[in-house]
Order: sequence, then structure tokens, then C-alpha cells
Amino acid sequence: MPNWVNNFLSIQTKDLDKVVNDKGEVDFNILVPMPKELDNTIAGGNVDKCMEYYRFKQAHPHSVKQLEQMKSEIIHNREDKTDKLHIFNEKTHQYDTVYDTIESVGKFYCELQEKYGVHDWYEWHCQNWGCKWNASDISINEPYSIDGVEFVDIQFSTPWGPPAGWLETLSKEIPFYLAWEEEQGYRGIYYNDLEGNLLEEDLPELEWKEDEESGEYYQVEDEYGEFWVDYFKEDMLKDNMNFSKEDLEKEDIEEERA
Repeated sequence: MPNWVNNFLSIQTKDLDKVVNDKGEVDFNILVPMPKELDNTIAGGNVDKCMEYYRFKQAHPHSVKQLEQMKSEIIHNREDKTDKLHIFNEKTHQYDTVYDTIESVGKFYCELQEKYGVHDWYEWHCQNWGCKWNASDISINEPYSIDGVEFVDIQFSTPWGPPAGWLETLSKEIPFYLAWEEEQGYRGIYYNDLEGNLLEEDLPELEWKEDEESGEYYQVEDEYGEFWVDYFKEDMLKDNMNFSKEDLEKEDIEEERA
């Protein structure tokens, strides 16, 4: 199981549709949609070996002995005359049986690699969202106001790290502030400036101590206090609340004309 990261995102209420879908879920696909072709792909395992086999056969079609050796290492049941593949599926955590030739499986995934720069959903998620899976454990709080502007706080979880790739795109769309905390105590914040740049700050790792009497662990307060997530929030939101994607696009057009 991964180490989970709690993400605390603050945005203007009017921008909810950039982050939350019709089901009330934080969905990275809204701004950074994954190609449909990659949705049901299988990551790792024999897929990579099939790609190696296909590429080698394209380059060395007459290397029969080596091709047969590569093939025998992939086929699950050597007595089966078909190339019966059992490939571990990261999404379902089960082995999928793929009834197809090793060459055709390799060709299919090599073509995806050529087209998208990756050949499966896992690599695409990591490169474009910055994390393995979409957001989970989502909660949306009641709106509140800062200087007459309505904001909303959204909490969600991601595996291994915050969704930095998705935040890169978000920073060019809407003003936001995000604090994150990994379950081992690592933490940091992301926000954007008026130019749409994604800015990041790492904070000191959270320290935990064991209570001698109860044996329970408690968080040791530092300069940011118990509610460190909100320590920078209001100032950051005030600084970037006037960010406008439309204004940036106008500036770009004017620069091109100059």
C-alpha cells in the first residue's frame, strides 16, 4: 500500500467546476484528461516484455532462436498452442488473461508509446498528474468569505505525493492554495502567482512524540502551530485572488503583436 498524502485545497467557489465533477468528486481529468486509449491498458509485467519482443523482432526478424527464447519466457502455459498471457493489472490487483499473440500485444503498446510518450495509464498519471491514481477520500466544506470573495476548502487524498503535475495546469487556470501532508510527516504548500506560475514551499517535517502515560503519539507544535494548514492560506489567497486566465491570454496576444 502507498503512503497517502492529505491535500487541503482552497479555491474560489465560482471555480468549483474546474476541480469537482458532476458526482461531487475531485477529478483531475477535468483539466488534464487522460486519452481514452490508455484507460484500460495494463501497466508493467509481461506487457513490457511483449514490447521488447516486438521491437527485437522488428530489428532482428531472422534471430529465430533468441525470439523463441524471449517468447518462452512470456508464455504462461507452454503447452498451450496459443500465446496465452497472464498480465497483472494494477487497477484491479488481479491477473488478466489476454488471448492474443505476443507480437500483437507488443505492437499495440509500442504504438501507444509512440503516440503518447507512455504506453499505459500508470505512466500517464505519474507524468501528467504527478501521482498514481485520481483523488480519493474527498470532502468539501462550507463556503466562506475573504474580502468579499467566496472561497471553499476541499480535502482529498493522493498516493505517495501531492498531484504536482495537475497543479501545474491548475495554476494557469484559477487562483488556489494547497497544503499537503504525507502520513510520515512530510509537508509543504503550493500556490500560484498573478502570472500563473506554480510556486512551492517545503515546510519542516512534522514531529511526533509518545505520551509516557498513555502511550499515544501527539504532534509537537512548531512555529506554525497545530493548524499549520491554514497558517499561510489567507495571505496567499489574498495575494492571488485577482489572478485571471483571460488577462494572461490578452497579455500574450499583445506581446505577440508587439
